[in-house]
Order: sequence, then C-alpha cells, then structure tokens
Amino acid sequence: MLAAFAFSPITAGAQITNGTISGQITDSQGGALATAMVVATNIETGVGKETSTDGEGLYRLAGLPVGTYRVVARLSAFEAAESKVVISVGANVALDIKMILDTVADSVVVQAQAP
Repeated sequence: MLAAFAFSPITAGAQITNGTISGQITDSQGGALATAMVVATNIETGVGKETSTDGEGLYRLAGLPVGTYRVVARLSAFEAAESKVVISVGANVALDIKMILDTVADSVVVQAQAP
C-alpha cells in the first residue's frame, strides 16, 4: 500500500485554478497606447490586480482567481474604458480595448476692465 502512494502522481497542487486576461489597448484609430493602466477587480471579493501596457499597447493579468471581473483601462487625455469579464478555471480571456479621447476641455475666461 505504501508503494502505491510513492508512485502515484499528486495532482492537487498542480491543478490550474486561475485564469488570465490579456489584450491590446488602442485609440479609436487603432494606434497602440503605451503606459495605459489596466486594473481588473473581482466583483465578488473586491480584490484587484493591475498592470500597464507596453510599447505596443499589450497587457497581461495572470493568476486571477475564478470569478467575474470589472476591467478598467485608464490613460491621461482618454476616457476610462470599462468591461466585464468572467474568468473560469484555466481560462485565457482575450480583451482588446479601444479608448476614446476625452472631449472635456478646461477653459479659462479672462476678463479685464479698462481703467
């Protein structure tokens, strides 16, 4: 009986229980957006993981526990983009995100009166 355990593979520790979200962040013209911040937050637990895009706009969030995630991409001068993703055991979810330029512009009005 002892010999059977010695040669049996133990798979419990080797099972894949997490998933990955990866993709590319681009602007509305399809240009890659480097340094965009991407945050995936598990909706059930509130636990999040973040990364930033590389020079080609690519990102990867690995080791995400099973669950439903809110994924938000942010970059200065662009509107935040949000998606919802479900991660299942061993899933590799591809999520490409297009970001739109922020159209809100600050304006300053200067008025002067003649002396």
